[in-house]
This record gives sequence, C-alpha cells and structure tokens, in this order.
Amino acid sequence: ASFGGVGGGAASAGAGVQPARDLVAEAGAEVDNLIAQGYLEKAFATALSANSIVVLNRACSAVEPAALVAARDHGASTLQSKQIVLISLIQQLADQLTAPDPLPHPSGNRWPEPQAEWLAECLLALQPAEPVIAHTVPAVLATLVANLERTIAAPQLIGRDDVRRQLQMALHVARSHQRM
Repeated sequence: ASFGGVGGGAASAGAGVQPARDLVAEAGAEVDNLIAQGYLEKAFATALSANSIVVLNRACSAVEPAALVAARDHGASTLQSKQIVLISLIQQLADQLTAPDPLPHPSGNRWPEPQAEWLAECLLALQPAEPVIAHTVPAVLATLVANLERTIAAPQLIGRDDVRRQLQMALHVARSHQRM
C-alpha cells in the first residue's frame, strides 16, 4: 500500500492533504464548551495544556477565580487534580507577569490586573504540602516571588494602588507558602 505517494504510485497534487488545523482555536472552543457544561477545572486543565497564553486568558476572562477554586466538576474534581491545576495556573500566570509584551486580556483589563486577581485567589487555595505537587511548589513559588517583586516595582503601576495591593497580597501569601 502507498501512504501519501511514498513507496510507489504517484498521487495527484493535493490529494490527501488536510488543511492546517488551528490548534489554538480548537483548544479555545473546547475550553468554551467545558465551561458552558460546568467543567471548570477540566476547562482550565485543557487551557493550561494548550500552552497558549491566548487560550489561558480566554478561560480566565470567562470564569471568576473563586468559581474555579470552588468548582467540583459534577463530582469529578479531586483535591489532587485541583492542586495540579492551581500550581500550573500559578506558574503560567507568574510567567505572564514579566512577559516583555503581555497580550491584552480579553476582558479589557490592563496588565497585570487580571493576573493579580487570579494569583491572589489561587495562592489562597493552594495547599503546597499536597504530595502530588509538593516537589514543584518551591521552584514555582521562587519564580513567582521574583516576578511579583519586579512587577510591583514597575513604573506602569504608579497610580494603580488597587492592583499593587492585590500583587502585594499575592506576594505575602507566596512568601508564607515558602516558609511552610
């Protein structure tokens, strides 16, 4: 048998060629569908595994941070799965804090307002001693603390005391988790 014209037999030009898939759009649509069905934790796991700031920002703009923390995904959520999502989300949000050209958030909020709100809520729900994440927590928190310190000192936050306070609260909680 011949696969794509290899190994004999000429295939006509374009035969069997599939159009390029837009994986970001597909992941975004899947995240939207999961959120609509009430599977918030699974939606965020999908957004995080897409490794796309666009998909993650889309999920964050569609859900309140407290809703993700409280989500039970129709009984499918476990403490371990929730903690994996939280530490992964914290890690990706920490990276967004110091991105050289942060993408605009779909909600219209200016950098780093959405990240501040999400970080504060996720850090409060994080259980660093949970065995399934305990080995990754120190490195994630070290990066987060360094990025929060840089962001809090950024000139873009002058006059934005509400955002600065949220970032400072996140920094305080992150440091307290480091001491555990």
